Amino acid sequence: MVLSSQTPRAGMSRMYMSSRRKSGAKWGWLFLIGVALVSLWMFGVFSGGDSGAGTEQGGISPASANADPGASGGMALDPAEADSRRPQSVNELPPASSNPTQASEPVTLTIGVGETRNATTTTSQPPRQSVASPNTSDQSNRSTTRTSSNAGTELNRGMNLIREGRLVQGRRVLSQLLTADSGSLSALDAQTVRDTLASVNKQLVFSDEVLPGDPLAESYVVQRGDYLSRIAPKYGVPYQFIELINNTPAERLQAGKAIKLINGPFNLRISKRDFRMDVYVNDKDGTPLYIRSFTVGLGEADSTPMGSFVIAPGSKVENPSWRNPRTGEFFGRDDPKNPIGEYWLALKGTDPQSESLSGYGIHGTIDPDSIGREASMGCVRMSDKDIKLIYNMLEPGKSTVQITW
Repeated sequence: MVLSSQTPRAGMSRMYMSSRRKSGAKWGWLFLIGVALVSLWMFGVFSGGDSGAGTEQGGISPASANADPGASGGMALDPAEADSRRPQSVNELPPASSNPTQASEPVTLTIGVGETRNATTTTSQPPRQSVASPNTSDQSNRSTTRTSSNAGTELNRGMNLIREGRLVQGRRVLSQLLTADSGSLSALDAQTVRDTLASVNKQLVFSDEVLPGDPLAESYVVQRGDYLSRIAPKYGVPYQFIELINNTPAERLQAGKAIKLINGPFNLRISKRDFRMDVYVNDKDGTPLYIRSFTVGLGEADSTPMGSFVIAPGSKVENPSWRNPRTGEFFGRDDPKNPIGEYWLALKGTDPQSESLSGYGIHGTIDPDSIGREASMGCVRMSDKDIKLIYNMLEPGKSTVQITW
């Protein structure tokens, strides 16, 4: 028996059926929207957007652009931090490159007498004014960017000798690299060799220490009646240099005291292309042994002559006077406007290319900005500190000067 309240009304079934159909359709649309959202999200993750595509092709994503370059093997360092990481003594020299074509890392070294310079002198020296090369093939020969295999082997050998404390032997090997073949070393490796040897020579040359087997240095016991002004010329060096390395003024020389003497003379090689003066002393067999380098100023319009010279006898003058050969203007001693500075060493030509020349010399300057540039009338200019040291190293009539491109 069915109660009247339980009897289906007309359209009731259709209403309920319609309600169920509407509910199912709603969930279906929600499902489709959810799938679409997930698909869009998945597409964004796997495609990586524009930045991802750039990174894959060698670009830099915003995150990696701000990353520390050192964390991924980069070389960028703050200059002060980089300097603090460089070795400060000969015993801490970096290993020579195991790859002969890879340049060794420049090192901050102490050279000369109480002076510190950066081995990467190209960044610390004044801007250089270029000059036209008279020989294009020579220029390309000497601007090699890769160290040859044989030179790389010798570079490693010389560096290893120095690290082992065999400074005399290492200096000879590395010096031969600088002189045997101008194209065998890359420019960077050649500069590293010069800086390394300058540091080594602070002990071998510019101190009072004499190492066994050093052909350039010897110990001499002062005899009663000796004078440095008589002893030094026999060794081809000025007595002022012996005073300097022994830290002993000539008037305080004591009989019975051992002093260090250098077997000179010191000779110069000046590279016009590099505005660089290299100092050498010949070994007993004639092998040039490198001592150190200086940056120089040269003649305007390529007017510094090339050729072979000697420091003219009687030509060294301290606090010189000077007359301008172009204008006739005269500058007396102690004149602060004297362009020659405090020291003058005249050059005398010794080959057909230079023997007819006169009036050229090496001197100081009151214009330090001219160092590393073409600014003189043809002479070789040096800073006040450098010319003073060179003045005390070169012996008139014995010290030679070779000026090349």
